[in-house]
Amino acid sequence: TGVRTAISGKSVDTEASYPFRIYYPGRFFVDNGFIYYYDRTPTPERFLKINTTTGERSEWFNNNAPDHKYDLRVIASLDYDPASGSLFVLDDALDAVFKIETKNAFKRSPVASNGEVSESTQLNLSSATSLNWDQAQQRLLVTNPREGTINAFDLVNGNVSLFCNFGVQDPN
Repeated sequence: TGVRTAISGKSVDTEASYPFRIYYPGRFFVDNGFIYYYDRTPTPERFLKINTTTGERSEWFNNNAPDHKYDLRVIASLDYDPASGSLFVLDDALDAVFKIETKNAFKRSPVASNGEVSESTQLNLSSATSLNWDQAQQRLLVTNPREGTINAFDLVNGNVSLFCNFGVQDPN
């Protein structure tokens, strides 16, 4: 029908009624009557849980891990597997994809990179911009426009393969 309805907004009228203000638009996904929204501006950055019926907001979790191992820095993209409750996030600053187990105290583990993931190591996902969770094949597809490729990270066996080459990559 093309009808648009604000579920939860950034306007002056609605912001005063919510304890968690939305500062800077980020990534989101929808699951089971809620919008899970990444708000990029506050410190620490956080994920909000927004009820699609009432618009009520609460903090789901923030970018600081409970043990501060793999604190997230700059989330460029995310995707969610509702069956397992796994949230996959591409961290642009750490150049890696992390799996966050939302049903296990938001435990984090690296699942895709081209090197050792640590707080001080730059990895080879140097310009990755987006990821997609391919549930049927149990893999993550990560777009790397600088290299002109999409890489597939198999979550079952850990293999990395070239999924697609846009033809701009130097073959030598």
